[in-house]
Amino acid sequence: VLEYTAIEQEEIEVLLPDEDVIPLPELEEELPQPSLLTADSPELLFGPPSPTRAMEQRDAAFFSEGIIGAGTDNHLIGDIALFKRGESPLYQFRFSHEGIDGYGSNPPGSGYFDRREQLSGSLELSSPGHLLRSEAEYIENEIGLQDFSEAVSVVKRMIKGQGEYVHDLSTNFELDTVVEARRASQIISAQQESREVYLRSGAGLDYDRRLWGLRLGGEYSYHEASSGETIHAGIVDLSARLRGRSFDLDAEAGLRWDGVVDFLPVWNLAFEGVLGQSWTYKLAARYFSRSVLDYDLWELYPLLGLRRSVVPHRGLNLAGGISYNWSDRLQLKTDLTWLDEKGSPVPVDLDARDDETGLFPFEQIEETGIKVDTGLHFYLNDELHLSAQWRGRFLSSSEHLTPEHSFGMDLRYDDPERKLGLLLSGEYQLNPISELPLMGIEFRYQVSSGITMVLSGVDLLEPLYEEGRPWWGEYQRRGMHLTLSTEVSL
Repeated sequence: VLEYTAIEQEEIEVLLPDEDVIPLPELEEELPQPSLLTADSPELLFGPPSPTRAMEQRDAAFFSEGIIGAGTDNHLIGDIALFKRGESPLYQFRFSHEGIDGYGSNPPGSGYFDRREQLSGSLELSSPGHLLRSEAEYIENEIGLQDFSEAVSVVKRMIKGQGEYVHDLSTNFELDTVVEARRASQIISAQQESREVYLRSGAGLDYDRRLWGLRLGGEYSYHEASSGETIHAGIVDLSARLRGRSFDLDAEAGLRWDGVVDFLPVWNLAFEGVLGQSWTYKLAARYFSRSVLDYDLWELYPLLGLRRSVVPHRGLNLAGGISYNWSDRLQLKTDLTWLDEKGSPVPVDLDARDDETGLFPFEQIEETGIKVDTGLHFYLNDELHLSAQWRGRFLSSSEHLTPEHSFGMDLRYDDPERKLGLLLSGEYQLNPISELPLMGIEFRYQVSSGITMVLSGVDLLEPLYEEGRPWWGEYQRRGMHLTLSTEVSL
């Protein structure tokens, strides 16, 4: 907690040279723009914990953002967000809709469609020594089953709520508690319904000494899977952190129990540091155990069905990464992970859908392999930015939910005044192989302050396929479509 007292002000007379003889430096406003090249491994390689203590408040301010658009293949987009920053209370509310009906050359109403609605909100209340945060989310995904005789579509509904309370017991001690509830359901043409319920509660005591700290925590969870199985799980762990001038060290050890594995030691060790002005590195190792939720999988893969059995996902991971930054013009990053896991979720067969549901059941298996994630950013000048990425998987014979290898490249241009922008993107996949790469284009023009027109084209090479771009089994992906949208920020 930062304490301060008012300082008595005194009038000070400052003598400046006559006329404008002090030249002002020219400031460059260009900053590296975020991209999709960030390595996706937050569960293993973690950095300093997010701050939970009171922070300096800004003047209260209300903001709103929105997107509205329409395009070919009956593509409709709507997204509006309202949020407040500054003094407590802080909140954010958002509603979004996106839908498309008629992939490629398929007519509307033929089962080649998808839609997604999302409603979310968050609220934060704070006072000296107290912090209360809550958030809720509702997501509904519907996707057509494309010439499936037994049903027209499948709907996935997901509801989540979470609350967190943080109390500063003293200058160095902090108590935190959290509760969470999730519910996911799968409905096939309003006939077959499967559901999942997940409840979680936890508490922790944190001791912070700025450069080092300790935390003792515990958690309990209840999982009623869509298959009908019920699993109770709990964990108690002790974590420590050390912050140096050029490194961060995090360590954690605990004991987890559930209905499948009675007691299982879990641990996590991560070390991150910098070398000179240009190099950063990280090393990590962990043995983990966690629940696999249909909620998380259905949100990402709406064609995924039910699992055959429920087991925890657990195993050993060893990881390392290195990045290089040269004069803010060239950025290279590589992450390598070796894994030996049990309970990894994989589809049973991606070549053919289930005859009764039209979906793809999944199972949890043992798996060993290596994952690599490499990215490159190159800023040719202040206007032109080139980025490339490769994500791959080796020594794994299982069929996964994502391609075995994915190669992507983006070329972005922004004029000096940031009114005009152009983005060219491409991606090529192996196993399953993309016969033709995924090509896209986006053109942006700022009409006035806070209003931007965007014209985008997705999968421009899809018309070269005779029967649409193939996806899982008998399914097709979205075809080529053009969309004109307006982005508003007030």
